[in-house]
Amino acid sequence: MTIRRNQVLALAAPITLWAIHFTILYALVSAACSPRALMSITTMQTLSFIATIIALIGAGLPILRVPARRKNDDMATAIRLAAVISVIAIVLNAVAFPFFANCGG
Repeated sequence: MTIRRNQVLALAAPITLWAIHFTILYALVSAACSPRALMSITTMQTLSFIATIIALIGAGLPILRVPARRKNDDMATAIRLAAVISVIAIVLNAVAFPFFANCGG
């Protein structure tokens, strides 16, 4: 089995998008809940929703683009599984944002 460069990128892209999405959501919470309140909670929720949609589209593309498992095609299976795991992680990152009422504990 020959592994091509685009296959390695397809394997790493969904995981990288999850990490970027996590960082963006963390930065949005930090900006909204800082003592200076750089943005409102509503703005944070809106921006987190937009970031989540973009991340889901980007991380979910390999699920649709990589052909279904063929015999002895372990790399295609790995790419699809990485994409599925990343999509689940992105959803779980964002699931609490609609319930943010304030920055208190």
